[in-house]
Amino acid sequence: GLQNFASRLKVEVGGIGIGIEGASEPEPGLADSGDIQFDLPDLFETLGMAARSAPKAWLLLRAGSRTRSKTEIDEAVDFIGARLSTSATGAFASSLTKHSATALSLLAEVVLTPSFPESELEKLRAQNLSGLKALVTDPGGISGNLRGRLVHGASHAYGEVETEATVKAITREDLQMYHAGFFRPGIAYLVVVGDITPAAAVAAAKLHFAAW
Repeated sequence: GLQNFASRLKVEVGGIGIGIEGASEPEPGLADSGDIQFDLPDLFETLGMAARSAPKAWLLLRAGSRTRSKTEIDEAVDFIGARLSTSATGAFASSLTKHSATALSLLAEVVLTPSFPESELEKLRAQNLSGLKALVTDPGGISGNLRGRLVHGASHAYGEVETEATVKAITREDLQMYHAGFFRPGIAYLVVVGDITPAAAVAAAKLHFAAW
């Protein structure tokens, strides 16, 4: 329940404070989960091309790391019955307590060392281009684009309309730039919830994120 929520885990890692304060005693038997989030929304205005790359960047976070392919990562997650997801503002992992170390290791791997394979980018590009063709006759999609343009303006990242040209213009370097610019420890929060003590959470954070 909420009594297990570790709101601010205070850890000093490479001069960066990561933290949990007021953490309560864990409930035995609860599954562990880790969630890492970033203060991104207010920064999107200055992101430029990387902002347009954001959806592709987060979809490709778990598409491969420096040491494993997407298939190998998927197999590792499935083997322990865990969940691992990524978004434009972070990543989330959940598993049984006995597999928490492996789950946190996988979370750190996709967040810290994504490889953004060119082959996976091309697959995603093809999917987006196909979706854009269907969007031309979709009332919901058309109104969504119009609403974004009217509310935010054409020069704002949220007001930009994805087109065939913008999708084709996105490169692997754009994704790397987005990741390097915004997936940084100084604007990140690591939250651990479940059958785990604050001391164990601190140790796990140091083990898997110290290099960050």
